[in-house]
Amino acid sequence: MTKLVINTQIGPVKCIISRIIPPRGYIAMALSKIVFFRGTKNIIIDYLATTYGRQCLNHEVIHLIQEKELGFLKFLYLYVYSYLVLRIKYKMNHKDAYHNIPFEKEAVLNASNFEYKVSYWRDYDFYNIFKKS
Repeated sequence: MTKLVINTQIGPVKCIISRIIPPRGYIAMALSKIVFFRGTKNIIIDYLATTYGRQCLNHEVIHLIQEKELGFLKFLYLYVYSYLVLRIKYKMNHKDAYHNIPFEKEAVLNASNFEYKVSYWRDYDFYNIFKKS
């Protein structure tokens, strides 16, 4: 496990490079004020030097902004609840449900905006997924 601190638009962000977190199939994951990267130190450092790597980090930083606005437990609850509603009520597969979580929509749409500092997650149909059919 390797620890890094990377300067971002919200200040220094702690990053941990691991072979366990995030789960397989994902390169990065923001969790409780830390961004976890899956891989080896050299691979992740090279990855972060690319445009796609910087956008990936920014995507995770946007999740940290959302988490800061809501608080960790509320963010986690709404994230998981959104996913479950999309999977169960709307019968989406994992990939579609994941990409339709309002927090993910915001992070994806703003990943290339490296000045992004304020979360607008409410603008991403958050409440519409909970409406009765």
